[in-house]
Amino acid sequence: MLASVEKMILAYKHGKTHAKAGNHRFELVGGVARFYYHDTAICVVGDGTTKYTNGGWNTPSTTRAINSYKEYFC
Repeated sequence: MLASVEKMILAYKHGKTHAKAGNHRFELVGGVARFYYHDTAICVVGDGTTKYTNGGWNTPSTTRAINSYKEYFC
């Protein structure tokens, strides 16, 4: 798991509403958690569902970040 993603997940698990580490950030609004890589919400968790998207950025770094979230949420 990427260290930056791990920091975002720890913030989420500890009930924080936002966090930032490098190009990664996390926001919790209205019970929906959005995990961003640069300005793209690559992982959205809420209402009992988890959705992933690369936002059209088919790069290895985006794929690594998404796979790190999948490692935790799947």
